[in-house]
Amino acid sequence: MKFARFFPAAEALKPRAPVPRPYLGKVAVGAVLAGAMLLGSGIETADVASASTIHPRVALRPAQITALDGLVADRLNVIRASFGLATGQATTAYSIEVTKAVMSNEDPPFAPATGGVVAEGSLWGVVPGASGSSAALEIVNGWVYHDGWEGSVQATWNADCTSAHAAGCDGHRRNVLTTPPTPGAKLYIDVTTSSVSFDGSPALAVAALFVWKTGSMTP
Repeated sequence: MKFARFFPAAEALKPRAPVPRPYLGKVAVGAVLAGAMLLGSGIETADVASASTIHPRVALRPAQITALDGLVADRLNVIRASFGLATGQATTAYSIEVTKAVMSNEDPPFAPATGGVVAEGSLWGVVPGASGSSAALEIVNGWVYHDGWEGSVQATWNADCTSAHAAGCDGHRRNVLTTPPTPGAKLYIDVTTSSVSFDGSPALAVAALFVWKTGSMTP
């Protein structure tokens, strides 16, 4: 599959080091309505299904993971602010869900629909042969700026975007640019990064869980 990089004009002016193309996971969206979780599309690519995370050959140190997690969360909020949207509050309350995602190469499972949770969105991506900040930012930018139809199934990165007007097109983008589902809801974002093995090669994985709550939370 081809990954074409799209950035806002300000980003395009900055020199960028080459980074291996990311694999973007299936898109998942959930909303808690009357106690029921409504899930969006869940199509995975063959590449994702065949991925292995058993023996990663590149290991990030805990301090590096913390720094990358903060970088990803900051980038997500910078993008949201650029669209005039409220920024999310970073949290580690859903570390179980996001850690499971990077360890299994798939979207984070949804958090329990309790404690004022009114909507959730989960995202995942991996860059083979990479381990640093450039790769992490490529995944985030791919979620937002390269998530639509690219003229053919072969050229389109988003596995849910099977045609020009398919419902899954721009699903990752919609998750990142989500708006309050109910008045007074606040956005919390839990992010994790990890060195993994993807198709036998070392890789960097990123997972994020967007949770809208009407109650408070300790980050």
